[in-house]
Amino acid sequence: MRLLRLAKPLDSQDACCRLADWLEGVVTRVDRDGMIWIASPRAVTTIDHLNGWTRPPISEILPTLNRLLPSADSTTLDALARLAYSYLSPRKLGTTLLLALTGEQTTDHQTSGTSIGPLGLNVRRPEDWPLIEQQLRHTDGAAVVEGSGLLLRKGVILNPTAVSQTKVQTEGGTRHNSACRHTYDRPDLVALVVSSDGPVTIFFGWRASIFVGPPRSRTALEPQWGRDVGRKCYLPNVRRRPDGEENHFVRLPRI
Repeated sequence: MRLLRLAKPLDSQDACCRLADWLEGVVTRVDRDGMIWIASPRAVTTIDHLNGWTRPPISEILPTLNRLLPSADSTTLDALARLAYSYLSPRKLGTTLLLALTGEQTTDHQTSGTSIGPLGLNVRRPEDWPLIEQQLRHTDGAAVVEGSGLLLRKGVILNPTAVSQTKVQTEGGTRHNSACRHTYDRPDLVALVVSSDGPVTIFFGWRASIFVGPPRSRTALEPQWGRDVGRKCYLPNVRRRPDGEENHFVRLPRI
């Protein structure tokens, strides 16, 4: 056993994974609320008093994300994904983060929300993440991030069109369906949805999503995945849905 004195706290799961990689072992972190993180170079498990879920390290998620979203600013997309998966998710901060895939910022099918750009909070700076968490916690609506990583607005309500309300429905609650419909109405955006119970779903182009977390419903998934749902680990890939559209996903086993 070795006793290490850390230069700074392990306040993100990404930091735990890097330390585990350096140690060639496993890092376990327990916070004051009893939330447990178990990180290794190959996976991260989050456990609380209600449930738990396992995901691959962010280093395995990002290459697929960048491949599927080549028009996004890769530095900002990298930082936003790390913020969602590694910081907000284990803290169970339910929110939706919107990033434009082009340089243009519009409010089409959105309310203006509250402007927080003057605060200068940037998702690219991990030292800003606690302040971003403070801004987003207990705030309804989505947050908008520009290509530079600057957090522009919070409390943005997404207004679906009649067409998207009719055509688009996904697993999950109001937050997931609202984000999925918004990417139908606004194909120039990617939406990262952090569930209030932890797992993250990414919607883009409406038809495609990346989901990392425990299967929400074994019954609902069995017709697509068969008996191995909740036992095997599936890495990022693309499969055809029965309607012929592509569905991008990452799914890990129930624990």
